[in-house]
Amino acid sequence: MRTYYQSDMYISLDAICLSPRAIAQPGSGAIACPPSLQATRIPLQTDLGQMERKYYHAKDFGVTDSRWRAGFDASDRAVKHVLNDPATMHIQGTYRGQPAIIDYNPKSGLCVIQTPDGRFISGWRLNYEQAAYVLNEGKLGGD
Repeated sequence: MRTYYQSDMYISLDAICLSPRAIAQPGSGAIACPPSLQATRIPLQTDLGQMERKYYHAKDFGVTDSRWRAGFDASDRAVKHVLNDPATMHIQGTYRGQPAIIDYNPKSGLCVIQTPDGRFISGWRLNYEQAAYVLNEGKLGGD
């Protein structure tokens, strides 16, 4: 893997081998998005209806419960677990052209999307192309 240096940090091909612009923290092996895209962590607000609508992504989060209350509760816990993981990056960006906070965990590849005020929109495991676009442009789901 080639490594590129810039001031006090180095820029390298990231763990998904697509983006030469993703910033890696020196010595940590962790990927970080450009500082201009970094957002503060906003507490996630979930509701049963939205968890039910997005339940088809629950398997990405390891949820195997049936599509009823227990499954929705397990999905809620799994999504919040991703947000609380210190490896999760909070990215100020857009989802389908609308302002959003994209919470991306490069270790697991899991992503949680929330409105700027914290409401849950969706979440799933990103593919390589999606992850590179989120890390470099802060965009997911088109313009």
